[in-house]
Amino acid sequence: MKRTIIAVLALLLSGINAGAAIQLPQSGPSLKSDAFSEYMENLQKDALKRRDANCSLAETSPAAMQDYVALCRKKFATLVGELPEPGELKAVVTGTEQGSCWRVDKVVYQSIPGRYVTALLFIPDEASIDNPAPCVVHTCGHTEFGKRSYAAAASYLADNGIACIVVDPFGQGERVQEIDAQNKSLTRGPTTEHGIENFGCILTGTPLFARILQDNMRAIDYLQTRPEIDCSRIGAVGTSGAGVQTLLFTAYDTRVKAAVMSSSIAWGFAGTGLDGCGLIPGIAARGMSLTDIAMTIAPRPIQYMNGQKDYVKIDDGRRAIAQIRRSYALQGASEADVRMIEVPTAHPYYVPGKQEGMIRFFCETLLGRKDVDWTFPGDVDGSGKSEKKFPSPKFNCTAAGQVLGEYADAKSLYEENLEFFDSHAADRKKFVSGPIEAIYDKVCSLTGYVESEEDVNAVLTADARYDGYSFKAYRLERAGQVPVPCSVIVPDNIKPDAPVKIWLYDGGMDELLRSPSHIKLALEAGGPVLIADLRGFGQTKKPSFISGNFKSWNDEYPEFTGSMFLGTTLLGQRIGDIVTILDFCSETSGLRGRKINVVASGDYTPVAVHAAFLDDRISDTLLMHGVKTWRFCLNPIQRDVCGMIVPGVLKFYDLPDLARLAGGSVRYSD
Repeated sequence: MKRTIIAVLALLLSGINAGAAIQLPQSGPSLKSDAFSEYMENLQKDALKRRDANCSLAETSPAAMQDYVALCRKKFATLVGELPEPGELKAVVTGTEQGSCWRVDKVVYQSIPGRYVTALLFIPDEASIDNPAPCVVHTCGHTEFGKRSYAAAASYLADNGIACIVVDPFGQGERVQEIDAQNKSLTRGPTTEHGIENFGCILTGTPLFARILQDNMRAIDYLQTRPEIDCSRIGAVGTSGAGVQTLLFTAYDTRVKAAVMSSSIAWGFAGTGLDGCGLIPGIAARGMSLTDIAMTIAPRPIQYMNGQKDYVKIDDGRRAIAQIRRSYALQGASEADVRMIEVPTAHPYYVPGKQEGMIRFFCETLLGRKDVDWTFPGDVDGSGKSEKKFPSPKFNCTAAGQVLGEYADAKSLYEENLEFFDSHAADRKKFVSGPIEAIYDKVCSLTGYVESEEDVNAVLTADARYDGYSFKAYRLERAGQVPVPCSVIVPDNIKPDAPVKIWLYDGGMDELLRSPSHIKLALEAGGPVLIADLRGFGQTKKPSFISGNFKSWNDEYPEFTGSMFLGTTLLGQRIGDIVTILDFCSETSGLRGRKINVVASGDYTPVAVHAAFLDDRISDTLLMHGVKTWRFCLNPIQRDVCGMIVPGVLKFYDLPDLARLAGGSVRYSD
């Protein structure tokens, strides 16, 4: 959505002679480029400190801990939210393969109507109606091959008399969501898919982690239809991002009796790598962390398996385990049921220590056997290329290799979200027809915008006179916020009734100040022109080499995830930046008392729409080359949309609704 400078304001530039020599100003000392990311990191650290303090109070007595955990269970349920109606499973076995002492059923079921899930069910030969076997649900870490990458672990469980169902999550195996006509992925892999698919999911109010959770729960529903499976003895296991999925699944579904999380975070707010499958919006805002979610599993046994050289920090794992053990004891459970295995390796799953630990844990907790002497055969190397043992298409559940290419009624996540958008049109219409005060409160609540009571301190960073105009640059400081850099151009022939024009260009303030055409345009406006960078843009934009773009297709992904944890949004924070600018205009000589017009381009347009609705000091808003509806953001094949994402907003309003509520003051131009 980035445009050249000329294109951004092309409508306003018609008829202007750019040939005359223009002296270009300097904006003054720049802010640190990491000011915004530091701000977000500090907010998360503060939230974790508050959570730790509350947990410490809970550790003072059994009653206090039991109350604390009961509250955490309620909070976790609100984080998951309302799941879609499940409907019929319509499960089928599309084929069977025989192994050494087990068989593999290739299973397809519908988690909700049109959402097809593929899975491999490993069943020990001795399992029968008269001798049902326990079963482990194996979730999948981030590999292109999904279930086939974890089939080796499933076979080890089956070797030891435990059935295992390995479930493809969204974006992996036979459930890639963004495919071309040849059923090939359109993205760089599952981590990218999880991130970009999650944007639309969050807009609907049902994040990706909750949908994966539901698919895993439906796997147990399917197991309950299999008489050779003992569903009173169900376990769950996952590694890396799937370790977080396993944690959430086990905490939410009490049918899971024991769980193993490998190479997985147990501390703080985020899943491994901040991937979409482990992103839990609002977790920090509710005073919770992943450790609290693990505490709610008591008294069921859990085991973490972490590498001492893993990027998932071993010290954080030790710290979390110690806290979870204390919580189990205060809840009347056994500390011995909170286990941690450390191995002298990094992130891989198929390594000695982890595989033996997983097998022994489930043999003890699901079979009651403590004397298991099983050794990892090493037939899968440490990189985890288990799919070589279970080649496609032999172990595919579909002929096409992808459910979206196999079933005519299969729906992608994109299609699910589009249906949600269309089906809630009447709800949005009703909401925006209600009392304006209620709409105002809901907009603030959803975006996380909170009106600041702190004063604005304008620090002058540049002051100069040029031919035909004066120029000043400021850093607008407000306690508890990221400073807002801005520049003010005042023509010598200023008109007394001309409005202040605020230019918000998502390419950055300095880029406009380097353009003779735009300086000339500012002079011919006849009134003061204020150019600003909202947080994360221009002077506060991180250099591209440290941005999150390669993996997530979004430069601001780390700041986005932080805002989601904290119950705010990047959009809501930027509304606050515009209000800071408005307050500055209201208090500054030469600007005070004039009408205020806003011209916003590109990624700034959704922010400007909200500001126009929320603050009546804005008389006119022109939006250029921007997003006009959140329907655009539902399409995952977009880049840099995370600054526009508001959790659950599509139940209440769309961007055009706010534009209409702001009256005739908001105009769009392409």
